[in-house]
Amino acid sequence: MGEHVCLCFPSDLSDTEDIKVYEAVPLSDYLNSTSMAQEILVSRNSQVINSTSYQTTTLGEFVDSTQNQDMSSESSNVEFSRMAPLDRNFKAGGFSKSARNLLNASWRKGTQRDYIEKFKKYSSWCTGKQIDPYSATLSQIADFLVSLFESGLQYRTVSEYRSMLSAVLSPIDNYLVGQHPYISRLIK
Repeated sequence: MGEHVCLCFPSDLSDTEDIKVYEAVPLSDYLNSTSMAQEILVSRNSQVINSTSYQTTTLGEFVDSTQNQDMSSESSNVEFSRMAPLDRNFKAGGFSKSARNLLNASWRKGTQRDYIEKFKKYSSWCTGKQIDPYSATLSQIADFLVSLFESGLQYRTVSEYRSMLSAVLSPIDNYLVGQHPYISRLIK
């Protein structure tokens, strides 16, 4: 695989400090895949936290570059795995690939889109604080939810973020994040 570099531009180009450079990192060393080459976009200034677990971009989206042997590199098929944050949680729970596929398919398309957009915002907030989005502490999650309130979001919207976090993150103290007594008290 040749070296790939991707530039990610914000929708508002008035502030060019937000332009980030990403590199395509092959994942075939970490995943059992013989039929396809897989890559992920990783910020050049990011660190590998655990090479045996999933790696995410600052927006938490995975990019799989699938190259069929019959296809040239120019016509390679790029697929965005938008359910990667949810799939990661199912995998950590020990579910097989087949079970994870069915679990992921059970989510409504609207819920998938909503949770992915919310996860992007959460992941961006975590990146700004140099926090791994999947390893945030309960107090860090509470700070994120408070920041949503302080930005003017309504109670219902913040509750939707809480639901997304419960679906994506591993339980804390044997509670889903959104059902933890401290988070429940915070969002009353």
